[in-house]
Amino acid sequence: MGSGLSKESMSVEQLQVYLEDIKSRDVCVTVIVSACHYEKYAVTETHNEIVPRTEADGDTFGHKIVPVSRRRMKQRKVETYRQEHILPLQLSSDLTGPVLLPLLTKEHPILNVKMNLDVFPLDGRSSEILDQFKMRLADQFQNRDKIIETEIQYSVGGHKTLTAGERLNLQVYNPEFEDEANSGSCCFGPSEKTIKVSIIKKFTAAPLHYAANQVAPIAPSSHAPPPQFYPPPPAGYPPPPASYPAPPASYPAPPASYPA
Repeated sequence: MGSGLSKESMSVEQLQVYLEDIKSRDVCVTVIVSACHYEKYAVTETHNEIVPRTEADGDTFGHKIVPVSRRRMKQRKVETYRQEHILPLQLSSDLTGPVLLPLLTKEHPILNVKMNLDVFPLDGRSSEILDQFKMRLADQFQNRDKIIETEIQYSVGGHKTLTAGERLNLQVYNPEFEDEANSGSCCFGPSEKTIKVSIIKKFTAAPLHYAANQVAPIAPSSHAPPPQFYPPPPAGYPPPPASYPAPPASYPAPPASYPA
């Protein structure tokens, strides 16, 4: 039994739009780097103890309660640095199956959706790139403090409320039965239905190039065929002759005279 609708409730139609939007978005892989140390501090704790009651002559009779204070040393974690770094991706795909919603009726006007996010690298190479990315960041910030911690967080772009490892609870209602959904009190209310939804994402990490403290994805190589597949260019026109034939030295001499 429930206690009516909350301020964050959404209609069935709004839930369907929300699910389609989540499916269409890419996964976001974030490495959180934090630096910290532990420090000791003293606390004084007071509690009551039962002690014997003593008279002036040293005789004891009965007991009494007296406050007793003790000083103890404790330890706490102090975080001095925290920064988020997003892993460049080459591909993100959604593998979520169809989500079937039960029919909401007058008797069952509310649906509780328990949603979780599951994210996996698509191949072993992507896992290696992510591990290397995380280790390089830890090495880069190792001088920030005594302890460097790294945490990988998976989320959906534009939806910070949905992260891997944490369940998102949504309350859904049918506008046709909104009055019935709101007709609840703190102890009694309308009957509710519950479903679980798993959003599944996989990703391929982009190959990375590291230079000093900078990291950038490596641009994909050109897909043009190798040069040997192109026909070789023609060698050239036939070479011209070395020279044209030399002209005759002189024309033949004319006859001495015409015949008589």
